[in-house]
Amino acid sequence: MGMGLSELEYYRYVKISDKLLFAEEICVFAMANALFGKGEEALLFLEKHLLTYNPKIFKTYGVILIYLNKNTALINFALKNEEKFKDDLWFSWMVSYYYYIIGDIDNSLKKLKRYLQMMTNIPDREFAERSLTKQINQLFQAYDLNLTTPEHYKESMYLALGVLDDFGVTFRYIDVVVFPDKTAACFIDIKTDDPDLVAEMNYRLIKKQIESGYSLEYELEP
Repeated sequence: MGMGLSELEYYRYVKISDKLLFAEEICVFAMANALFGKGEEALLFLEKHLLTYNPKIFKTYGVILIYLNKNTALINFALKNEEKFKDDLWFSWMVSYYYYIIGDIDNSLKKLKRYLQMMTNIPDREFAERSLTKQINQLFQAYDLNLTTPEHYKESMYLALGVLDDFGVTFRYIDVVVFPDKTAACFIDIKTDDPDLVAEMNYRLIKKQIESGYSLEYELEP
């Protein structure tokens, strides 16, 4: 069934789940729950162990949020706990990117700087800096041209993430693009190949954006 745990072993773990002490066992059991269709139970089980501040447990919690396509919860969880694992390379990158997603340029650059200081692979470091800095610069231009504000962008992005949550779809990446005619759009690459689903999601998103009075155009792309 994956995660190195057979079905027989899984049901044995169910019986002793309250007695599990080691992070590896806790994480394996939680992932097994998620893979068996008990994602909410897996999250509740891990929440009892989050106070240990074990990075493996936190990462597993985040992985399950990704598996369940809980976009808003994932970003909020990561940003809420950013200081607990500021020395973790992977976590630092995700926090920097999530701050970019919600339009917080200052914190995104701050966390990106921390991430780059920890990287030892020069080519990877240069690529990471170049790619995220380019995205941040586009968002900065949108602010500078008064196409949106940090407050409106954040509210609008959470609205978009909420649409993804409603349809049970997650994103691959998010790009803000400023065009030569000084207009801008936010492109959200989503993990689905179903054109009808994409069309329905775009309709829902556009409707919500109009109702909320946001000027920056958003488009979901498969």
